[in-house]
Amino acid sequence: HGIHLVEDDFDMIKKSKAALVFNLDSNMNNSVGLQKFRMIHKEIPILVGTDGMHSNIPRSIKELFLQFRNAALSFDETFSFIFKTYFDQINFIKKFFSDFTSLHVIDRADFVIWDYVPPTPINQNNFWGHYIYGILERPIKTVIQNGEVLLDDFKVKNIDETKIFNEIYSQGERLLKKFNE
Repeated sequence: HGIHLVEDDFDMIKKSKAALVFNLDSNMNNSVGLQKFRMIHKEIPILVGTDGMHSNIPRSIKELFLQFRNAALSFDETFSFIFKTYFDQINFIKKFFSDFTSLHVIDRADFVIWDYVPPTPINQNNFWGHYIYGILERPIKTVIQNGEVLLDDFKVKNIDETKIFNEIYSQGERLLKKFNE
C-alpha cells in the first residue's frame, strides 16, 4: 500500500514502470499510517483502490485529497497530486481496457451526470475544487455508456434491483450461517 517504502523502493517502482496503489480506507482501518507523499517520484503512477472496503473510487479520491492536506501539502501541491492521480487512473485503466473512453472526438459517448448544482460558476481554475468539495458529495443521477442510458434519474435501467438485493441478502444469510457453523 506504499506506507513503509523508502527511497530505494521508490526507485525500484520507478525503474520497473509499476504503479503505486493507495488503499486509504484499508490503511486507516488497519492503522498503518500515512503515505510519504513527498518522496514519490513524479514518474510513478499513483492509483487509488479500496482493498475491498467499499467500491467507491471517487470517495477514495476525496480521502486521498484530505490525506494530502493532512500531510501538510499546500492546496497547490494537493490539487496537483489529485490531477495527476485522476489521469494516472485513466491511463492505467486504458492499458487493460483499450475501449475506455476519455471524451475525445473518436471515443464513444460514455459519461456520468452528478446531481450537483454549483454554488459558484465552474471554470478551469476552480473545477477541481468543485469536484472534490461538491461533485463527489452528490449522488450520480445519470450514466450513459456507448449511447445507452444505464442509470436514469437515479434508477438503474433494465435491471430488477429488488430481485438482485433480495439475492444479495439471501447469499449474505447463507454465508453468515456457514461462518457460524
